[in-house]
Amino acid sequence: MLGKVLSLELTERCNIRCAHCLVGCEPKTGRNMDSAVAIEAIDAAVECGFSLVSVSGGEPLLARRTLRKTLKAAAQKSMAVRLITNASWARTDKKTNTLIEQLVAEGLTHLSISADRYHQEFVPLENVRRLVRAARKQPLHVEINLVLSRDEQTVEILRHVAKWDVAIAITPLARQGRARDLYHKRFFDGHCAVGCQVVKSPGVDVEGSVNICCNLSGKLWRRMHPKWPFRVGHVAQDGVKTALELQDNDFSRCILQWGPMCVADRVAKQLGEPRRFTGPCEACWYLAEDCKRTELAMQLVCEGIDVQDSWDTPLNLAVLDGVYRLADISEIIDFQMSGHLSEEGKETKGFMFTFSRPDKRREFLLLDATSADEISGWLDKKSRGKNIRVEVETNNESIVEEVRRRMLYAQLVDSRAITRIN
Repeated sequence: MLGKVLSLELTERCNIRCAHCLVGCEPKTGRNMDSAVAIEAIDAAVECGFSLVSVSGGEPLLARRTLRKTLKAAAQKSMAVRLITNASWARTDKKTNTLIEQLVAEGLTHLSISADRYHQEFVPLENVRRLVRAARKQPLHVEINLVLSRDEQTVEILRHVAKWDVAIAITPLARQGRARDLYHKRFFDGHCAVGCQVVKSPGVDVEGSVNICCNLSGKLWRRMHPKWPFRVGHVAQDGVKTALELQDNDFSRCILQWGPMCVADRVAKQLGEPRRFTGPCEACWYLAEDCKRTELAMQLVCEGIDVQDSWDTPLNLAVLDGVYRLADISEIIDFQMSGHLSEEGKETKGFMFTFSRPDKRREFLLLDATSADEISGWLDKKSRGKNIRVEVETNNESIVEEVRRRMLYAQLVDSRAITRIN
């Protein structure tokens, strides 16, 4: 089950303090990864068949020396390297072009830029656009990382980014880390039986701890229960290769197939703590932070989980049968419709669409209902006939009826807004 991507947390430090930060990074605190740990991790990743190293933080450019050595080590092993940055440093064209040229010369092959309503409270969107322009001059794969929340600012940012003709990797906002304090109506309701591919992308944090999940930083590691099965080893004690091989276990395979929300849902009910999780990260941390939850989760996985019984409160569901023309998308497409809410709780004219692909990746499309009368035209442009089923999920019955009407007689918005998740 070993994946192709290994994540390295080069630093816990960040020069901004985003309200949604999963791991609570901030400017004045945090440590850097020792470059020897990064190099050992890369050597082990090559032995295990990994093809890409994803470098994150914090803001990894605050650990420039370690980053330089990491890029060099990966280049010597012919490994691709993805840098995740907030673009705060891209203040001028000259500085941006110079640094990108240096990074590419050192071995950088992929660039992911964080851009959403939370990052843009600190970093102008023009910085992101400037960095995209500079990166396109280099042999780089470029994408935007956007955390999706139910508010008008997110819709506006996505409108701008969609015009840049760049890949957009979207993650729904999770009620975890500092995001626990955010206005609750910005979150989407999560699904139970949705597998999590993250368990195929293990990570090494600044302390040298090896985790099944690439989103587990050193700060989060210290809060985990010692028996939590995502803790698979430490560089100093086990060696990275041994720890990476330990990621293939019954628990990780269960999470890969069904997702942590399925397990957390069952644990919460058995412990008398029923709740609705906003996403896989929140579900994982609900399980990892408590001894009873961790042990019950492992027990349930060993016994086998009845996934079909994991939803007691299903959303209203309308299945729309019809013939649409689509290319590059599977024969069965799930359109997850969720009305966007402003901070005041006022519903706006927006929805989130979720596409399920044959390769199990997910694609999101955010659009305005005002332009939903272009749906069928966009489908026609894709020009490959498919008999497909469209599922629309929402708690609002009037939205179900409206979507049915629009899907049968209307069209979709600009296809450049289509996004993907790695």
